[in-house]
Amino acid sequence: MQNATTKILATIVVLLSITLLVGNRLGATWAGGDGIVERGEISDIVFFGADCYVPSNDSQREHAITCPDQYLRFHFADTTFALDENTDVSIIQNDVKNPVVNLLTGRAVIRGNMTVVTRNIKIHINGTATLVHYSWQNIIDVLVLDGTATIEQGNAASSTITTGNAVHIDTLPPYDAISPTTLDIAGENVKAFYEWAIPQIPVASSESTRL
Repeated sequence: MQNATTKILATIVVLLSITLLVGNRLGATWAGGDGIVERGEISDIVFFGADCYVPSNDSQREHAITCPDQYLRFHFADTTFALDENTDVSIIQNDVKNPVVNLLTGRAVIRGNMTVVTRNIKIHINGTATLVHYSWQNIIDVLVLDGTATIEQGNAASSTITTGNAVHIDTLPPYDAISPTTLDIAGENVKAFYEWAIPQIPVASSESTRL
């Protein structure tokens, strides 16, 4: 009788342990997790080049999203991205409530509520912004087309820029101060991209995106 009771108790302990492990893995608060997280999925993909690569949702955190010779648009975590050719981004955190992507190199227009990281810089977009960063340079330029972008640079106090304003940001220490700049979206070399990208991502203020 005692052996049977011991076996039953051992089985219960094992089952409870497995339940807690699974619950924690899924984020259940009763299992010590942070809450079940809604994961963002990549969708609404538009591109025209055979060399474009968009990872499946199962491997989205393992591979960069890239389109070497063509423009690319996709939707992720309630945010729309339009990428210029030769632009690479990767998904760092796919929590719908707190999504984070890494702009590895290139030019992008992003509309939504999204955190973008580049090296040691975090940019919290709430609205629409275009960002330009090339991997061989230690800078990123940000122009807010609609809404705001809040920038975190190292240990400095965060800075917020608003519609129509652009800034030039050092991405590695020692940092120069964040400075105003001009980001010409009507320039000869980039106009074709923005003429394609902006209709893909409607913004509230037509004045802010006039070409």
